[in-house]
Amino acid sequence: MGFGSPAELAGQDPDELFARLQRRHGAGVDRCNLYVYRCAVYFAEGGRDAGLLKWWSWKDAADPPLGMLSAVR
Repeated sequence: MGFGSPAELAGQDPDELFARLQRRHGAGVDRCNLYVYRCAVYFAEGGRDAGLLKWWSWKDAADPPLGMLSAVR
């Protein structure tokens, strides 16, 4: 995706990152990638809650705390 370090993910919108991935690879991109982007952005923005550093904590059905991500606020 063009990022050189995790810190560069701070302030990114995980939904836009997922949309870019879909445009790049076409149909069939697993939605789990979105959850990983949410988790990675959370970490890049200083999030350290152990429970939220698991990608599955950011699944849609898990009611993720998206308001914690700066680009989503």
